Parts: sequence; structure tokens; C-alpha cells
Amino acid sequence: MKMEQKIKALIIGAFLSILGLCAIQYYLIRNTYELEKRNFTNQLKEELSDVEEIEALKNTLSENLSVEEHIFLNQTDYKKRVHQKIDSLNRSKVVTQLNDFLQKKFHYNIRFGIQADSLEYFRKNTSQENYFAIKDISLIGKKPKKGDYISLYNWTSESAHNDSNDDAPPLRKLDREKSEEIYWSQKIDAFVFVEIESWKNIVLKKMTGIFLLAFSLILAVILVSYFTINNLIRQKKIADIRTDFANNVTHELKTPLAALSVAVQSLKNKKIQSNEEVRKDIISLIDRQNIRLQKITDKILESSFSDDVILKKEKIEAFPFLEKTLEEFKLSQEGKTNIEWNISIENSSDIFLEIDPTYFANIITNLLDNAVKYSEGTPRIRVKSLVDSNDFILEISDKGIGIPQTEQQQIFDKFYRVKKGNRHDVKGLGLGLYQAKTMMEKHGGSLEVSSKIGEGSRFILKLPKHV
Repeated sequence: MKMEQKIKALIIGAFLSILGLCAIQYYLIRNTYELEKRNFTNQLKEELSDVEEIEALKNTLSENLSVEEHIFLNQTDYKKRVHQKIDSLNRSKVVTQLNDFLQKKFHYNIRFGIQADSLEYFRKNTSQENYFAIKDISLIGKKPKKGDYISLYNWTSESAHNDSNDDAPPLRKLDREKSEEIYWSQKIDAFVFVEIESWKNIVLKKMTGIFLLAFSLILAVILVSYFTINNLIRQKKIADIRTDFANNVTHELKTPLAALSVAVQSLKNKKIQSNEEVRKDIISLIDRQNIRLQKITDKILESSFSDDVILKKEKIEAFPFLEKTLEEFKLSQEGKTNIEWNISIENSSDIFLEIDPTYFANIITNLLDNAVKYSEGTPRIRVKSLVDSNDFILEISDKGIGIPQTEQQQIFDKFYRVKKGNRHDVKGLGLGLYQAKTMMEKHGGSLEVSSKIGEGSRFILKLPKHV
């Protein structure tokens, strides 16, 4: 299995593992929450089961709703009387004092209530029967919202009397002056509850330790997975860079070594040894290839020690230095490449740069050399200088092949070269731009790139100016 496939498999495996861990943690936390919620409500019910003030309030409510000697001829009269009794009781001190007592006892914002599913009244005399019922009525407090209350227990209260004889049904005789007997009964089916403000959040606060542990575990797994995968990617990147570097060095060395091999074999030829002019040409070739090999080794050595370089900075006038550097580069290209130049330099005698002239000249030469190498046909190079309030800016542009957007930040990495398959039509070790950016940063400046495929590239150098 290739390294790319291994990394993909590891990423998918890590993702699925984290997803599975999150699902398990959610299941466990959910179950723990339900358990804590049940424990909270059970404890609350147990502590409220023997509160005398609640029993007293229920007895008062039952007595207030008892029909006594009243006779209701219709549902409206009965309903009106019940609501009057309920409103009167809820405005009384009894309810307020109970709520105050509960808040002091539990230190919560708590409210006591009784909600009736039904309130039934039955009346009977010799000639007729009446049945009245009220459904879903709040007896104490307001009707609770779903999920915002804790039901403590169901409560049933019956009021039924019979004074005429012991065998009569559970009804009360109301009119003894008339020949007919009148009986009544009343039944309350309700549940007792308490409302605690944000009581579910109270339960969640008790689970803070569990939440922190679960979060820490998931975070630890994510971090371990991230660093493991990141380390593999880095190792792959380093391996790719090493492979590319080895390929590039091999390619760079092949040409001079091959030329040297041919030259040595030629010098062994007696005819060539006797021909002074040819022998001189071969020796010149050996010298050129030797210089080329020296440059390759120098570049590799410079890249190894570039971070430890100590700059010997001088305060140098910007524009004469720039003109001199460009002129030297032009001379180095004479007889090699025909370059179309577009130079726009604002000549000013009061702009100075604090630079190491050798290294800064190398940066400019490196960028100009790239502009030539990566141009198809006749290179067209533009050099432009600008000065703003703080910086001296130098732009070097070309109309070459351009750099893909995805690789524009990577080109400054050590040994990195823009991928072109197995083609080696442009020589290089992937060190030039790395060294240029490193040296610019050591000078206190910056090096940026802007490029489009097929339209060319623009490198922007910025340095603090000195007047």
C-alpha cells in the first residue's frame, strides 16, 4: 500500500473512531443525565412527602371547595363558585408562606402547585339529578408548562355526606323542611407538583465533572489522531523532498560529469594530445564544468548554513547599487540569452538601504535568473522600483510560464520545485527562492509572489528605507 493510501486510510479510521467515541459518550452522558434527573426528582419527592404545610394547604383547599348547603341549579353557577374559592385561596398568605418556606428549604426558585384533571359535583333529590364537572383546572398556582415542572404525586379528595340514614348513598341531605331529601357529593382528581426555575440546568451542573472528563477524552483522541496524521504527512513530505532533491542533484551533476568524462577520454587520445588548439579547448571545457560543479556544491552548502549567516550590513545608496547589480547581470547574459528589458527606476539620491551588498545582490540575481529560466521564447523582464512612506519596494516581473495558485506559497520551501511530472527541462535544486526569502527576512524585509499560469510572475521585495 502506498503512503498516500495509508494516510487516507488512517484519516478515515481516525474519523470513524472519533465519531464512534462521540456516539458512545453521548449515549453514556444521556443515560447519566436521565439517572441524575430521576435521583433529583426522587430526592425532592422524599423531602416534600412529610412537609406539614403542604398537607395543611390541601386540607384547606378541600374544605373551601366543599359544597356544604349550597344548591347549584346549573354548570355556570357551580363553575363561578369554584373559581371564586380558588382565587381567594391563591391570594391568601397560606400559599405565599408555603412558597417562601420551600425556597428557604431548598435554596431554589421554587413554586408549589396543584393541577386538577377533573372536579366533579353530583346532586340528587326525589325528582331530579344534576351532574356538573370542570376539566383541567388549576387549583393552586398557574397551570404548569410541559417539561418545566416535577410531578410529586396524584391526589384525590372526596366530599360526600348523608345525614338521613346510614344505608343511603354518599350524598348529603340539604333540605330537611321539605318532604324530599337532597344529597350531594364532590370529587377532586388532581396531581401535586412543584416548578423549579431551570431545574434541568441544576441537574446538568451536577454533571460538570462528567462533561469535562468526556470532553477531555474526546479532545485527547482528536489531538493524538491529528498529531499522528500530521507527523505522517510531514514524513511523507520530507521523503518526497529528499527524493526530488536527489533527482535534481543527480540531474544537475549528470551534465558536467558526462562532459568531464568525455573530456578525459579525449585527452587520452594521442592525436588530440598532439593538437594544441583542441587540447586547450578541452581543458577550457574541463575548467567550465569544474566551476559548474563548484557552484552546485556551494549552493547546497549555503542552504545548510543559511540560518546561521551573519550579515555584514552597510548603509548603501539604493539606486546606484540597483543599477550596478542589473548591469552585472546583463553582462553575465551576453552571448547567452537575448532579453527584452523594461526598467523603471526612480532615481533619488536620498534613499539608502541598510543591507549586506553581497547577499542582497544575490537575491536580485537569483530572481532575474529565474525570470530567464522560466520564460518560453525571448524573456521579457520588467524591473520597477517604488518608494512609499516606510519602504523601498522592488518588483521583478516576467512573462513566463507562471506558477499555479496552489503552489505559490510552497515555492519558498527548501528544495521545493513546481511539479512538472518527470520533466527536467529547467535546471535547479529548489534552493534559490528559499535562500532569497530567508535572506530578505534576515534583512528585516519581505519577499512575496503574485503569478498566473501562462501570464508570468511578479516578485515583490520590500525593505525598510533610510533617508
